[in-house]
Parts: sequence; C-alpha cells; structure tokens
Amino acid sequence: MSAQIIYDQTGKNPEFAVIPWDEYQQLIHQDSADDEEMIPFNVADYIDNPIKAMRIKANLTQVQLAELMGVSQAYIGKIERANYSPTDNLLSRVEQTIHTHQTG
Repeated sequence: MSAQIIYDQTGKNPEFAVIPWDEYQQLIHQDSADDEEMIPFNVADYIDNPIKAMRIKANLTQVQLAELMGVSQAYIGKIERANYSPTDNLLSRVEQTIHTHQTG
C-alpha cells in the first residue's frame, strides 16, 4: 500500500495518512471473513493526547464536545494539541461529559 503521510504543525508527528482511492475501496469492501484476520484498531494507540482519543472514540467533533462542555471549539483545540498536558480534573470532566452524552 502506498500512503502519503501528513504531519502535524510541528512536523514531527504523523496526523493523517492518505491512500489511493482504489486501495481505499479494496479496504472497505473486504469480505466479512477477512475481518477475523484484521487487528482491532484502538485510537489511543495512535493519538498521544487522551482527550483527543476519548473524543474520537466517542465519534464527536471538537465543536460537538465544546458544546457539550460549554466551552469554545478553540479551547478544545488547545487542550488537544500534542504539547498540552491535561490535568486529572480536566480528564475526568471530559470523560464524564462524554459518558453522560452517550448514556443520556
């Protein structure tokens, strides 16, 4: 598979992988039998920031999480940056917000 890697603003961390359309089509049309051979994807294995990992796993955009938390999208962007170190209190708040959203 040939992929183009797009790095974050620092130029150090891979952020996206772009693959040719034909290869993408092959990936999404694999037989269900092939699913047994695939390795499960855990977003936290690829994203260093736990808040970003929680948000992506919950299938939320930055805007959606910001609205749920009553903060701006810019704030969510700030706390998801690679060099930001969230406090335990903030991690707990985000986790509780997402949990309430998913169960509410």
